Order: sequence, then structure tokens, then C-alpha cells
Amino acid sequence: MTRYLAQHLDEILKNHREYLGYYYHPAWVDHLGEPEPSLSPIFSVYDGKLATRYLRHYIELGHERRNTPLSQVQIEALDIFDAITHDPAMRLDMMLEPGDIQFCNNYTILHSRTAFVDFDDVEKRRKLLRLWLKMPNARRLARDFPGRNGIPKSSI
Repeated sequence: MTRYLAQHLDEILKNHREYLGYYYHPAWVDHLGEPEPSLSPIFSVYDGKLATRYLRHYIELGHERRNTPLSQVQIEALDIFDAITHDPAMRLDMMLEPGDIQFCNNYTILHSRTAFVDFDDVEKRRKLLRLWLKMPNARRLARDFPGRNGIPKSSI
């Protein structure tokens, strides 16, 4: 499932403007495999370009590890973001078939996959390769929005 960032922002501006500031405010985010959580907003704008990174579980875990509980307003903002994300009108569902390839910019879309049951037979199991590319002409990110491209900082 793919969800376009601009649609999320439009929906927030239209119906939930009072929470907008939270999404630009740094929250503690856990990056699995790193010793400490770091501060990062959900939305960031740099050189006039909007970027996002959103994994609610990582935000909750980051706040838990820093012993900084989320406020009720922060929880409400995350609940609204999740509700928008899960709205069928706000997403594009697609089925990847054998041989398909999909390129996504993790800073401009939100994506996930649905649950699946794999075959017991190893030869019949699905084969999916994930690859993070760091392009020389990639958009620049604000300093408060560290880009890791899926790679733990300790591995770089």
C-alpha cells in the first residue's frame, strides 16, 4: 500500500490544523540497532520540499527509551495521522507480481505491506529483495531530519 505525503498534509490542513505543529516538532525516534533514540520530526521542509518519516512504533519506543512519555495531545496527533493513513480513500493498493520492481522515495510516500502466509516449501516461498539507494542527486534534508536510508547509523 502506498500513501502520498501531499494527500496527508492536505487532509491535516483541511480537517486537523490544530495538530499541524506537532508533526513539524521533533519527537524521540528509536532507530533499531542504534544505542540511543534521536530527535526527528514527522514532517520537514528544506529547499521548499516536504519530506516525511513516520513509524509510530519507533516514536513510541523512542519516547519510552528516553523516559519521556507522549502527551495526550501527541497521542491524539498520532491517532489522527494513523486514521488518515488507514483511510482507503487515501491509499493506493497494488500487487507486486513476479518480476515486478518498485522504486519509492521513502521521504515522499508512506508505504507498507499487507500480511501474507508464505509456503512451507522453500522453493515456493516468496522472494523479495529490498535495496536502499543513495542517489547523488537526491533531495537534501534539513539537519533536524537525519537521513539514514534504512541503514543504522552504527553501520555507516
